[in-house]
Amino acid sequence: MFKNIFDKIITYNDNLTVRIRLIMLTVIGLALTMAIWGFVQLTALDRILVDQQAKRLEGVADTISTFYQFFRQNGASWPLIQLLKTSFKRCASGKN
Repeated sequence: MFKNIFDKIITYNDNLTVRIRLIMLTVIGLALTMAIWGFVQLTALDRILVDQQAKRLEGVADTISTFYQFFRQNGASWPLIQLLKTSFKRCASGKN
């Protein structure tokens, strides 16, 4: 099966002119270049998004730490836990 396909490709390419071969080579080269460039772009974007997410999580951790210290100083840590649970549930369900 593969031998027949390979033979058809060879006989088809024997009939192609130099101009068509150059056009095909250019199109294939552009496709490969675009694929590699897209992969590089996606890798860079992923790294940027991970960095932004880490910064956001650090901000949330600082906020929670501040709230915890405030409620702990006032001797009421249980309302903080309830507040955080309801806040996270609302954020998770999309109801801000």
